[in-house]
Amino acid sequence: MSIHNAINASKILRRRFDKDGMAAVDAFNSENRVPCILTHFAASAGSLFFKAFPEANIIHHIRHPLDVVESNRHRGWGEGFGVYPTSFGFTVEDADGLETPWFAVDNAREYAKMTPADRMVWMKHRILRKNDAGLYKHECNVQHFI
Repeated sequence: MSIHNAINASKILRRRFDKDGMAAVDAFNSENRVPCILTHFAASAGSLFFKAFPEANIIHHIRHPLDVVESNRHRGWGEGFGVYPTSFGFTVEDADGLETPWFAVDNAREYAKMTPADRMVWMKHRILRKNDAGLYKHECNVQHFI
């Protein structure tokens, strides 16, 4: 995927020269644009999100879990949390100094003992469950695409 393939690519690319800050927010609002927030883990914080934006409409796009597992395995994410400088993944350190991804904090010891491949499967399952819990306990307009 590339922004260069977008229908209005030149208009989108021109925005990089626009001013930042409130000028960008004002321009965004004046054009009646719709914000698109793409993040892997935001749905798990659904309670906070829906308190801030109670009228939000959510499109929850999900890749097939096995595709994600294989992609993450291929990239080495079974060992990557807390190690890769560009991961930007939140990690937590327990009292013994064991660093673990945020989603494994309740199972840090078990997570540390898993093989990288097992971590990928466990991680995807865990994040799906957390995302579901964050979205489905609220009455909101959620559309799902898999």
